[in-house]
This record gives sequence, C-alpha cells and structure tokens, in this order.
Amino acid sequence: MAEPFLLSRRVKVAAPVGTVWPFVSDTDRANRAAGYPEVTYEPPPPGSVARRAHAVNFGLPTVWSEQPFDWAENDHLWVERLFESGPIRRMEVGFRLLGRDEANSEIEVFGVVTPSGPVSSLAAKPIARLMLNNMTEVMEGVALHAAGRAANPLRPELPREAVNRPRLEELLRRAGESADRAVLA
Repeated sequence: MAEPFLLSRRVKVAAPVGTVWPFVSDTDRANRAAGYPEVTYEPPPPGSVARRAHAVNFGLPTVWSEQPFDWAENDHLWVERLFESGPIRRMEVGFRLLGRDEANSEIEVFGVVTPSGPVSSLAAKPIARLMLNNMTEVMEGVALHAAGRAANPLRPELPREAVNRPRLEELLRRAGESADRAVLA
C-alpha cells in the first residue's frame, strides 16, 4: 500500500475567526467556487452514517463513501472520503482556522491523501495538489472579502432544495418522542 502524504497551505486574513467561519463552513459554495464537480449523495444505509457519493472528476465517474464532517464552529472542519476506485484510496480534507489576534486569523487548507497503490501516487499527487491549489485560491478570495477588499467569491447564491415537509414533521415527531422517553427515564 502506498504511503499517505500531507498537503497544506495557509492564507492570512485581516479579519477575526468569527468573521471568516461562515465562509469557510459553506463547503458547497466553496467547492463550486474551486471548480469541483457537483456531487450527488445516496441516503446512508440503515444503521450507518456514511453516505455514498457520486461525481465526475476529470471526465471519469467517481464513487466514494463519505463519513460525517468533523465540525467545531470557529475552529475546524474536515471530512474523510474512501474511494471505490481510481488513484486515490482515502482522502481527509478540511480547514482549520487559527486566530492570530483579535483582528487577524489564518485559514489552513489541508489534505491527507492515501494513493491506491505505489504507481497510483504518480497521479494522486498532482490531482491532490491541483485540488489544494484551487481551494487555496478560493480561500484567498474569502480573505480579501472578509477584509472588505473584494466581492464574496462564494456567490452567486446556490438554489436551495425544497423541504420535504411531511418527512421533516415525521422526523421531528419521532425525535420529540425519543426526547420525552429520555426525560421520563
């Protein structure tokens, strides 16, 4: 098995972490701004939290299992993806926000990438570098916007999906019943 490698870049921001977080945490818009393909997700199978994801990368269909995001507001977010085929077997990618003082911060864009095999490293490394460079450019735009020196690079607004109201109400009802039982126990 090929050895994992780390890629990381930092972007200085003339704004506090709390101002930057809403942009960094808007992963769908950040991914679109970086030129990443649209992703579709299957619902997780019963008893699982991982979702199967589909996209077309560099003209090739790509499928992976995506774990839930590790997310701490104003601090970090990252996700682990396990690919079913292709040059990358596993990828952990994310952002970390570092406060330098009350008015300044840094965004660290990082990825830990495990190629599928020794030969796959020849393709995995340039692909991962390209993805990191694209996202770093987006975060540089976020830094300029947070400092009031540029337009928001994550616009225009993406369309929001309609809410499945009956399903939402059913889930809320079931959650309330579970919470009521826990209180009575």
